[in-house]
Amino acid sequence: MTQAIVVGTAAFATMVAAAGGVLWFTARGRRHPDAREFDHSR
Repeated sequence: MTQAIVVGTAAFATMVAAAGGVLWFTARGRRHPDAREFDHSR
């Protein structure tokens, strides 16, 4: 039973981490078109 809990928690954490990373990366890429300004600062 403990093994099932560990596996379930690991799978859930992996799903949350993957979904959160994708959402954060997508929001960051779409909401912040400031990449050009960063390039200008160089």
